[in-house]
Amino acid sequence: NQSPRVGFVLIPGDLTKDGELRSHERMAAQLARLERGGIQVFVVPGNHDIANPEAKGYNEAGSFPVPNISAAQFSEIYGDFGYNQAFAKDSASLSYISEPGPGVWLFAVDSCRYLENTSDLHQVGGRIHPTTLRWLNENLELAKQNNIKVIGMLHHGLTEHFLGQGEYFSDFLIEDWPEVSHQLAMAGLNLVFTGHFHAQDVTRSDWADGSFVVDVETASTATFPNSYRIATLKVAESELQLESHKIQNIPEGFNSGSFVNLPDLALDFSTRMLTLNIAGVLAQQLNLPQTKIAQ
Repeated sequence: NQSPRVGFVLIPGDLTKDGELRSHERMAAQLARLERGGIQVFVVPGNHDIANPEAKGYNEAGSFPVPNISAAQFSEIYGDFGYNQAFAKDSASLSYISEPGPGVWLFAVDSCRYLENTSDLHQVGGRIHPTTLRWLNENLELAKQNNIKVIGMLHHGLTEHFLGQGEYFSDFLIEDWPEVSHQLAMAGLNLVFTGHFHAQDVTRSDWADGSFVVDVETASTATFPNSYRIATLKVAESELQLESHKIQNIPEGFNSGSFVNLPDLALDFSTRMLTLNIAGVLAQQLNLPQTKIAQ
């Protein structure tokens, strides 16, 4: 249900499973329903969304390849969800700047590496292109000069959310995150909303020069615990309030009138996938034998 408290929605990437054209079109149609209800939506791409060679369709016989989309198609399909409202766009990425409210600029940062995708590999990790980084710094300085409050949004984490993430789960952070996050923090980007890791967490990094960044990581609604956030930004007080909510039920099918328990389905799937992922890390990163991993 649409809440009257919601002024705008931020979606930091992975709008589709694997970047299928049809999935993007259907997602855009759903987001248009929010905007018809008076809620502006802002998006940036995630690693799954653009030029993904794993785009698949499914039927009773299994999976089959389907068309994916280019970066240009992404900004066209989601034109009403940030790109058409932007007053500044980066030349080297799908990053843009918009004004979701008076005195507030949203820096929507494209941190994905889809230009490096091949016919059999899609890049999971993130990077902010040097040209994009210069563009961000220039516009952050402009915001500072005009006393504008800024918030950021990107798919990959800007700073670690747990000890060792940069070493063992580096694909979930932007490349060279210690230096890049410090540089952006010094430029005035002190609050970012991120996704990618499918976890509900907030972390803050501080530096000796007094700069800091708060990275608000929000879990995917598709994986347990199926969370989303309501954020209240009090501009004058420079205060942010966060509420976490969980989706409990979803329709069993289109126009079916019945619902299924989403947390139960998601917990079973997440447990199986997390077990496989952890086993992979233990084998590849720590070179543990399968007998040890099984224990």
